[in-house]
Amino acid sequence: MGVASYPFFDDVEDGAATEARWVEQTSARVETGEGVAHSGTHVWTLAQQDVLTLAGSVDLSGAENPYVSLWADAGYVTLFASVDDGATWRSVGRTASP
Repeated sequence: MGVASYPFFDDVEDGAATEARWVEQTSARVETGEGVAHSGTHVWTLAQQDVLTLAGSVDLSGAENPYVSLWADAGYVTLFASVDDGATWRSVGRTASP
């Protein structure tokens, strides 16, 4: 993927492009299913402890107030960020458990 510009957007609707943008480090996969997706028809299906890592980076150098927006159906999501190309990671947010 290389370096993406901000804002970065992925609604998972283009399955092949979405899968190229992310590295599944466990059993995560893109699926389709009516009534399952928050918008559109595609969703990431994740089991507990599954990990998705962006395949590249997002250039935030010109962003004044960057933010992450996501929707999780169940459980919680913890967001980690790295400023050194993935050598170290820091938790920058977590969704509340429904």
